[in-house]
Amino acid sequence: MPGSGAPADPCAAIDAAVADARDMFGRRHLEEAERTLRQALREHPEHAEGRHGLGVVLVAAGRYDEAATELFKAQRLDPLAPGPYRAMAQLYLLTGRPEEGVRFLGRCLDNPALRTTPALLMDLVDLHAATAETADIPPLLHAVERLSDLNVGAFADLGRCWYELDDAAQLRRLAARVEPPDTPKNAGVIALLGALAADLCGDAAAAAEGFRRAAAALPEIWLPPERLAHLLARRPELGRKGEAAEAARRAEALAPGQPDTRITAALVRCTEEGDEGARRDLRVAAQGPGVRMTLRRRAAAAVQPPSPPS
Repeated sequence: MPGSGAPADPCAAIDAAVADARDMFGRRHLEEAERTLRQALREHPEHAEGRHGLGVVLVAAGRYDEAATELFKAQRLDPLAPGPYRAMAQLYLLTGRPEEGVRFLGRCLDNPALRTTPALLMDLVDLHAATAETADIPPLLHAVERLSDLNVGAFADLGRCWYELDDAAQLRRLAARVEPPDTPKNAGVIALLGALAADLCGDAAAAAEGFRRAAAALPEIWLPPERLAHLLARRPELGRKGEAAEAARRAEALAPGQPDTRITAALVRCTEEGDEGARRDLRVAAQGPGVRMTLRRRAAAAVQPPSPPS
C-alpha cells in the first residue's frame, strides 16, 4: 500500500492525494495512483510519504529502477520512517538480489531508531531466507519476539519462520508463551503452532487436524489454510475430496501476493488436476532467486517425477 503512517508534510492537498492514491493502489489502479502522486509531487517534491507511495506503486508495476530512485529519495527525506526501507527490501527480493538486500537492510539497522522495528527485522529474516545462509535468522527471530506485541499475526509469522528452520522445539516454546491460552483466537494460535510442530515431527494426522482448528479460529490468517492445503496435496487420504483445493483458494484469497499461497495453489492444481500451467509455475518458482529457499525446494520437489517403487 503506498504510504503509511503520519504524513511528513502538513499540506492538506498532498496528504489527500496520498490517501487517494492508497485507495487506488488497493483497487490495483496503478496508473491512476501514479498520476495522482506525480501531480501532487510536482507541487510538493519534498513530501516523504508521497515519494514512498510512488515508489511502492512503481514496485507493483515492475518498474524497479524508477521505484528505487523514489524510495531512496523518501529515505533521505525521512530517515526514520520504516516504510521506504521495507519497500526496498521487497524490491531486492523481487529482483533476485537477496544478498544485496541483506547488506542494505543491515546497514539501515545500524541506526538505533530502526533497529527496534520488528517489521524491518522480519524483512531481514526473509532476505536471509532467500539466500543459502540461515545462521543469522534465529537471533533475529528472538529479537523480534522480545520487541513485538505478540498478537495473533506476530505468533503466526514467527511460527512460519521456526517451521522453515525445522525447529519443533522453538514452536512448542512459542506456543507456551500464548496467554491466556483459552480465548478462541489464542487457542487457534496454539493449534497452529502445535500443528506446525506435528508436521515437522511426521504426525501428519495431528497436523491436519490442528491446521483445521487454526483455520476456523483465525479466519484472517493465511498460514493455516495454506499449510493444510499443502499437507493434503501430499496426503490426500487425510482429507475429504476437494478440501485441499478449497483450503488453497482460501489462502490465496487472504494473501494473493504471498509466494507461499501461490506455490501451494499451483501444487494442488498440479497434483489434483494434472494442470500443466501449474507445473510450469512450480518450475519457475523452483528457480526464483528472490524466493525463500524453503519455497524453492518445495516447488522443486513438487515437479520431480515420483521415485520408482523399491
